[in-house]
Amino acid sequence: ILKAALHLSDSEKIYARKCVIKEVLASEYKKFCDMHHTQLSRPAEIRLGLYYNGVLVQLMSFSKYKAINKRKVNAKYDYELVRGCESFNHSSVVGGVSKLLNYFIKTYDPNSIICYSDLNFFNGIGYEKAGFVLDSITSPDKFYVTNDHKLTRIKRSAKKYKEYMEAKKKKKLLCCFG
Repeated sequence: ILKAALHLSDSEKIYARKCVIKEVLASEYKKFCDMHHTQLSRPAEIRLGLYYNGVLVQLMSFSKYKAINKRKVNAKYDYELVRGCESFNHSSVVGGVSKLLNYFIKTYDPNSIICYSDLNFFNGIGYEKAGFVLDSITSPDKFYVTNDHKLTRIKRSAKKYKEYMEAKKKKKLLCCFG
């Protein structure tokens, strides 16, 4: 992430026009996301990949949009862009986001797509360049460090928050931030 932000990639630039789009198997998708996405993998119904010389170098996945809070369901969102990432070994796929997104739109004809950008690490400009419009900014996730130096993200779920509060009561935390 730091190399990409500082434009210090030691790998060659790959041009999306030289890549082939293929459906990605669930097992390959999980392995790729777990290796190259800051938030690891998350299940997705549609998994598209850019392959360069037979090697997966970038992927984008989508699912029908389901709001976390059922009261906030909004019919204007048809699909969610679940994950998008490049291989750390090929951190510059020029035109990759546009190629994958345009393929998805042409193939699946969504009415609308919602996506999220982790502002802890990224600025969301890539989504803006791809045609997305900033709608809102959600509150940040919280993290805590346990006495055994394990960093844990408190996801927006009652179960994770309860685990955090129990650890806090037992004074098993070094610090909390977010």
